[in-house]
Amino acid sequence: MKWTSLSMQIAVVAVLSFVGLQAFGQTYQAVSDLPSVVDEVVEVSEGEEYVGNGTTLPDEFGDTTFSACDDCGMPCGGSCCESPGWYVGAEALFLNRTRASTFKLIEDDNDGENPRGRRRALMTTDALDFNYAWGPRIIFGCYLDCYRRLEFSYYGLHHWNASASMVSLEEPGQGNLTFPIGNNIVDDYDGADYVNINYGSELHNFEANYIVNCCWWVDPLVGFRYMNINERFNYFTLDYASEPSNAEDYRTSNYLINTDNHLVGFQLGGIIDQPITQCLCVDFGFSAGMYVNFANQSTLMRDNDNTEVLRDFNENVGELAFIGDLRLGLTYQMTHCVAATIGYQVTWIDGVALAPEQVSFNSTPNSGNRVNHDGNLFLDGGYAGITIRR
Repeated sequence: MKWTSLSMQIAVVAVLSFVGLQAFGQTYQAVSDLPSVVDEVVEVSEGEEYVGNGTTLPDEFGDTTFSACDDCGMPCGGSCCESPGWYVGAEALFLNRTRASTFKLIEDDNDGENPRGRRRALMTTDALDFNYAWGPRIIFGCYLDCYRRLEFSYYGLHHWNASASMVSLEEPGQGNLTFPIGNNIVDDYDGADYVNINYGSELHNFEANYIVNCCWWVDPLVGFRYMNINERFNYFTLDYASEPSNAEDYRTSNYLINTDNHLVGFQLGGIIDQPITQCLCVDFGFSAGMYVNFANQSTLMRDNDNTEVLRDFNENVGELAFIGDLRLGLTYQMTHCVAATIGYQVTWIDGVALAPEQVSFNSTPNSGNRVNHDGNLFLDGGYAGITIRR
């Protein structure tokens, strides 16, 4: 992670910390004034009407239900606090993600005017473009009282996959598809007849947040977060013999890279609910945090029909990373217990090891034996789901 980027991200976390502390301070003061009101409500007998706030006590709970719940069963974005309970949500999440940084993957071996590694590009990482992937998001929350709650959530996306292929237009055995390495230390990658590149990625995210919703313009949250980003990159090459005797007179080799990122840390943020009608509201959420990324990359590059090992590394590193989220949604309270949600979210992740960015074009013996953790990801997409409260 570059220092300029790191400084900006620390500043974001510092601002959120200040806002969070102010919000928690305001909330603490507000909550500290609540027991007298609660005690007054508890003294009302079951089924009696508490005159003053238009509050009635339903027979099944013997507690409070605010008059704002008359039409939909629950005020939009809030809690008709009958008694501390729980809620569970299930959403379908559709996210797109940026690809790795742009660099050359295949160059033209026929471009003899330039030295190896600087010849005309035939394919770059721009060819490895991901489509939207979907995955589930599961949310479970429990109220500690009418104003504080714990919320646990998980989402995972497993289906990001991009591939690109190229076939040489030259005669078999005279291919011009070359891996852009500086010196001629490879055989099957030099003047290949066919190249296929596959790039896959998956993400898992878990959060545990403490949220306070009372008497302020934002519901502050503080929580723990764990994110795992696993990637795999496979550079496959097929090279016919210079004078092939038959259609199967060829050799194949692979350049394999796997990266695994484990981001662990804490986040600060908030949730803002703005009612539009009795049953419909807009909700805006934000969070940010600094994390420790325990990253691993393994590299295996083989040549001469996968019989000769050129590179075989397994490296680990622990470095700082950043995750920031923004979310904008609509919530419609269909009944007292059921709400429907739809929205859009963006996530910025900085300081991760992406598989293609571990590719090394140097010809030294230890080339590629380090973890490049300066990668970043931008995720964006929509979600829709249902929440049930009890």
